[in-house]
Amino acid sequence: MIALALAAAVALAPAQEAFDRGDYAQAEQLALQGEPTGAGLYLAALARFRGGHPDGALELLKRAGEAPDPPTASLWHFNQAACLYELGRFAEAEQQYLLAAQDDSLAIVSLVNAAFAALDGGGVARARELAKTARGKATDERALDLVADLDAHLSAAERDKSLSEYKDGLDAYDAGNYAAARERFLRASALDPTDGRSRIMAAASAFRLGARGAAREEFGRALTLHLDEADAQTARAYLDLLSKGGGWDGSARLAAGYDTNPQQTGLLEPYDPRSISTATGSPITSAELGLAWHAAPSDEHVDFEFDYALSQLAYTDSTVADRSLQQHLVLMAVQKPLSASLRGGLLLGGEADFAGLGNFRTLQTAVRVGGFLSLAEGERFTTRLDTSYSRKQGAGLEFAYLTGNRADASITE
Repeated sequence: MIALALAAAVALAPAQEAFDRGDYAQAEQLALQGEPTGAGLYLAALARFRGGHPDGALELLKRAGEAPDPPTASLWHFNQAACLYELGRFAEAEQQYLLAAQDDSLAIVSLVNAAFAALDGGGVARARELAKTARGKATDERALDLVADLDAHLSAAERDKSLSEYKDGLDAYDAGNYAAARERFLRASALDPTDGRSRIMAAASAFRLGARGAAREEFGRALTLHLDEADAQTARAYLDLLSKGGGWDGSARLAAGYDTNPQQTGLLEPYDPRSISTATGSPITSAELGLAWHAAPSDEHVDFEFDYALSQLAYTDSTVADRSLQQHLVLMAVQKPLSASLRGGLLLGGEADFAGLGNFRTLQTAVRVGGFLSLAEGERFTTRLDTSYSRKQGAGLEFAYLTGNRADASITE
């Protein structure tokens, strides 16, 4: 057997020399002269592969493997894998590389190549597993460099795949297919755990599906990631709206006391206080009732609110009972983000005031329109500008002096 192997090596020497100098066509021709041996078929396969014909090389490798003197199994599997990889048959290439990896001398390079085959076949997670196995076996600098290069390609591929999933998620979201959009965004987030945008959009999709608890959790997780200020503001705005929810809220207050001078000046006077010359004290009661309805927030961040308030101030002494005042206030408001940090809103309201107890009558009515702008300056400070216009109408001749217009502007920090 040794003599036969030496004879085969001598016969293939010219072919090997041609191969070494890069003359692959000549190397293949010389290797296949006469009755080709397993070694000749194997060398011809390598020459054909180097010449850019992986399909033909694969055919020669198969014949070499079936010859009486086949090549070393690990090398045969490795080169079959290389051919399959070039042909785009990534799953088959991965399996052949794993067979070659059973040889310790080829383990690292075979595992790394198997990972590349899995990666190019779309199996990013599988490629990560193979990279982890290769890293555990790597001991010398060359092997560590191979694994480091693989890790760099994996990271780039995961970012690209994450971006692709994110874009597909946006398409599904815009089409109203929120379940598919959420699945895409979650995949993007799994591929790139540092990507806060995908986490935010997964939460927004959950919100549109009515899964408010999941949406709240996802927005909270997004805020733990690195986000630019615009994305962080979006997440906080969603969480603020989710915390409000929708439905009715109410409040009530009742108080009592004694006023030694009911004629003291206030913001609204039923009549000229100078018409009474004698100050008369009186027990006093007051009551307030408030009702508010908040619309459940939508993913567009639009917040709608309706408020009603009733207040009653009553003097029980008959001499000053006409100083009693009842007010009814109705206010409707809608607000929406204009940018990441700026919100705008519109207000529309009405007011009806009544005077007296026994002589209970309309004092004045008013209509109010207005708006506001609110600028969030970081997480702790907000500047808000409110403007409004009111038209007030006194009731009848008695309260005609209350008729007029009023414009207000205020800034709060």
